[in-house]
Amino acid sequence: MRRRKTLLGSLLKFIFGLILLVAVVVGGICGFLYFKYKINVFTVMGQLNTLSQAPQVEKIITNPYESSDKETIETIKNSTVITTYAEFSDRQIASYISDYIKNNPDALKVKLSNDKEIDLQEYGFELSQIKFSNIDEKGNVDFNVVVKLELEKVKKFMKENGVPLKWFVNKVPDQLYISSTVRVTKGETAFAYSTEGLGMTINNLSLKDTESIFDTVNVFVKLGSSKDFSKTIGDIFVDSLIGNENNDGLAYSLKGKGVKDYTFTSHDDNNYFAIIVL
Repeated sequence: MRRRKTLLGSLLKFIFGLILLVAVVVGGICGFLYFKYKINVFTVMGQLNTLSQAPQVEKIITNPYESSDKETIETIKNSTVITTYAEFSDRQIASYISDYIKNNPDALKVKLSNDKEIDLQEYGFELSQIKFSNIDEKGNVDFNVVVKLELEKVKKFMKENGVPLKWFVNKVPDQLYISSTVRVTKGETAFAYSTEGLGMTINNLSLKDTESIFDTVNVFVKLGSSKDFSKTIGDIFVDSLIGNENNDGLAYSLKGKGVKDYTFTSHDDNNYFAIIVL
């Protein structure tokens, strides 16, 4: 829960920082930004223009899942005892975790510093994809997650609060698709793992441009690097999948039913998360 609240708070800070960035850039304070922070306003304007365009969803989400994909996992989870090795595709895992979020109303609530509570479900927070790649013989994996936020409420707030916010509404996208990839390294002991942020993209921005715009937003709101943010996102979903004594993830929650460990594996051009019983 703590990591989830960290993510939600960071998302809100990023959106706020983005609005500030739009206001400053569109406001034309070019010389100040360059001499004070070495920010190339023309580069930033190009990035903001790309960000404001409709997301190319078919390029962002390359591994969509169906709600029914989770059924095999649910069957195994509801078993009294698990006695056989089982593999789950990334689509099955995405369906299961998405369902978990939807059925836990507190999962997407975050309390701000002023004690105001924000429910990210009101902002259309949605898990759009989980995708495994680059699995090695040790069971390590590149773990990609795509999440979506609807910014209609943010834009409505900007319109209702007049000048100068309403001037910049058309520069804020309707949706944010955040694609985060972390490297999950399997530990030496059962259920052990560590993660490293590899990077992320937002909407139609490239990896490089996303890193750049994060660096720029950090001038106004301290978020850390895009790799830090990527790890914040990835950790939540990796925790939900594997788990440990502090995070009751899927694999760890089955420990009492006979599951001894987990791994990632690939065969026949497909990638899987597996639970081990022997």
